[in-house]
Amino acid sequence: MDKMDPSDDWSYALLEEDNYTQLRGMVLVSTQGSPYEGGVFEVLIDVPVGYPYTPPELHFVTPVFHPYVDAASGAVSLPILGEAWSPAESLSTVLQALHELLVFDGLDDPSLYADQGYEVLNDEAAELWIGEIDAFCARARDATCMHAI
Repeated sequence: MDKMDPSDDWSYALLEEDNYTQLRGMVLVSTQGSPYEGGVFEVLIDVPVGYPYTPPELHFVTPVFHPYVDAASGAVSLPILGEAWSPAESLSTVLQALHELLVFDGLDDPSLYADQGYEVLNDEAAELWIGEIDAFCARARDATCMHAI
């Protein structure tokens, strides 16, 4: 599987030769202090027939403990994939946004981002983020160590 558009922090490639509708992405988090630091997270990217006028769908294969990632399905909430989508966006900008989600600053209540297009998909992660940030970071770090390192 050849890399199609590599970066230091992410890449994506075809799952099957000549099938441009399903791609595999890898997101590396090297940011010190992030609970996801050192993790390599696999993402499946489904590219719809209407792309680039319709956004791709992303699902984490690697389990991620995060308010904007559904624990069961791996679905991710990113504004760039919703109403903010533009045909000018690319898979590169989508993976960059996903990387930025995992860099994590941990300063704000995740529900505050609803007006920016984010949707909380993991209530447990959101509650810990709001009320017990140290516990959230520990859970996210444990999940990263168990599944992504």
